[in-house]
Amino acid sequence: MYVGTSVVCRKNPTGFPCPPQGRYLQLGVLTTDVVKLRQRNSVNPGRQVFREEKITQMAAFFLDRANGSMNHIKLMKLLYAADRQSMEEYGYPISYDSLSSMPFGPVLSGAVNLLYDDPFVNTAGTWRQWIGAMVDNKVALLRRVTSDTELGALSEADLEILQGVYEEFGSMRRFDVVEYMHEAFPEYTDPGASSLPIRYSDVFTALGYEADDAKVMEQEIQLVRQEGMRAT
Repeated sequence: MYVGTSVVCRKNPTGFPCPPQGRYLQLGVLTTDVVKLRQRNSVNPGRQVFREEKITQMAAFFLDRANGSMNHIKLMKLLYAADRQSMEEYGYPISYDSLSSMPFGPVLSGAVNLLYDDPFVNTAGTWRQWIGAMVDNKVALLRRVTSDTELGALSEADLEILQGVYEEFGSMRRFDVVEYMHEAFPEYTDPGASSLPIRYSDVFTALGYEADDAKVMEQEIQLVRQEGMRAT
């Protein structure tokens, strides 16, 4: 069983103290969420490293909820928010992508590379099977998602996170989302016209974890990423 200092902590099932704003579960109660977490992160951690298929399906989820298309800046913000929310609730991101501060806010680096068809990124082409090229600053689905069961790379817990993020930000205008994240996400640093890396520990610290705990949690995530790289 995953325990915090005195309670089972839904937000941090890794054994470190829960953040001060965390939602707590009473000691001794093994919840469905914790079981999902074990299945998602412990059984086969190599499957959780950034994969084009997973980022694609996260984007497809948001685009489908937005009737098939969305401004590219807003889509990148929602993808980041989903990984951040997963870290807050479960202690791990969904995508395991690298994080960056860019002029319009925090992003998932691999997702940006897919969006702009970075020639240095080795892809399997999954993104372009689902998502069309950007036109007039918008991206659109090439085929609709008829059921969430089509998004097989995403767990039930992942889908719950994505739905919550869309409910929070889906109706907002893109620059309202940008402004909100600039102010509400302390891990973001304005990089000027360039970009700056965001460490996972920066996000955990912003979420209320002690610095030492945040560093250890980042190390755990990096170990999962390394295991996945060896498995691929």
